[in-house]
Amino acid sequence: MCLGFLRDGEWKPSSRMSTALEYVRQLMLDPVPEDAVEQAVANEYSNNKKQFIKTAKLWTKTDGNDGPWSTFACRVGTPPQTVRVLASTAVPETWVVSTGGCIATDLPDCPDSRGVVFSPNASSTWDNVGNFALDVEKNLRNYSSNWDNGNYGFDTLSLGYLGSGGPTVETSVIAGLNTKDFYLGSIGLSSQPLNFTATDNPAPSLLGNLKTRNQIPSLSYGYSAGAPYRKQVLQRVRLWY
Repeated sequence: MCLGFLRDGEWKPSSRMSTALEYVRQLMLDPVPEDAVEQAVANEYSNNKKQFIKTAKLWTKTDGNDGPWSTFACRVGTPPQTVRVLASTAVPETWVVSTGGCIATDLPDCPDSRGVVFSPNASSTWDNVGNFALDVEKNLRNYSSNWDNGNYGFDTLSLGYLGSGGPTVETSVIAGLNTKDFYLGSIGLSSQPLNFTATDNPAPSLLGNLKTRNQIPSLSYGYSAGAPYRKQVLQRVRLWY
């Protein structure tokens, strides 16, 4: 943060926290892009103020059709499509709402309330695998013969908004949701690999991919489900670096 008196050697015993908070407030009202921590965000602020404001609103957005859920942002495909998803400890892959998730008879805000729709056809790096059952439903009663399918494939996945510094996995397993049984997509936190048709050639989980690439040192994570209606606690995941 570009506050001079917070730099090494500038903070003094006489400095007051109230003064620091006032500086932070002023900085939020009048940012200084020339001294930014995230240069990509500063460039957007300087060169495209309209998009900067739109992005800032997305960063604080909640989603869902049954109450405000705090979601995570990730970017899928090439060029990247930004979507907002929940976290799931049950699956190892990433689920995103696909083009069949919102149809002509749905309300106009369907794509936005579902965290934005991902279009595989608009991604030059989408490698389609096929339709497979969303295996998480196997634990639900009366779903033994009526599972929802996901359109599975491999694509580039980046965690966080542009400029957030999140990691990228070029060949991550993505499942496109064309059903409303799962209203929002999810980032899979399970470390188990996936099998499509052959058990001797499993696809690594998202966490497995990150660890193999030395982007995280272990498969451990911390997860808070979040409840914005109770003390404004937001959902968060921390991968242990």
